[in-house]
Amino acid sequence: MNRFKRNLLIGYTVSLVLLVISSVASYISIQNLMSSSEMVRHTNEVIQLLNNVELAAKDGEAGQRGYLLTGEERFLTPYQGAYERGLASLNKVQESTIDNNDQQKIVQELKEAFEMRFTTMQDVINQRNTTGQIDLTKMETGRRYMQKIRSTIGVMKDKEQSLLNERTKEQNRFASLTPVL
Repeated sequence: MNRFKRNLLIGYTVSLVLLVISSVASYISIQNLMSSSEMVRHTNEVIQLLNNVELAAKDGEAGQRGYLLTGEERFLTPYQGAYERGLASLNKVQESTIDNNDQQKIVQELKEAFEMRFTTMQDVINQRNTTGQIDLTKMETGRRYMQKIRSTIGVMKDKEQSLLNERTKEQNRFASLTPVL
């Protein structure tokens, strides 16, 4: 009977140790899955914010273009508020990428191009208001700033997409491992 109790105690202890190990491994795997999912969400958010910046620049251009063609202030509606919306999204991108030095440098370039694009648009609008003329040199300068905005956003999106691919692979790895544990 003594031997039976000892074997029972050993079996119980081994089962308890395996249960604890399995529970800890499951907990760690679930935590990693949740962290990985958060990183994927974060990367998607940065990409969406970059889309918002580009949309704000396009809205500004559309409003300016409509006004320059017609001279009617109602066409400035898309232009109004576009700068603030774009700048708010840029600030969020800057905050969201604080842990990525490469993206921080690029977002600063993007911010400068964005601000210069809107400054140039406002200069052209002001000139149209005062003289009725449009300075084609300023229009060309504005076009180049818009090209810079698009290309810079493209570079940032490519970097974020690369991060997203890595993070998605990691998330999938944890997603397949967690049920097993």
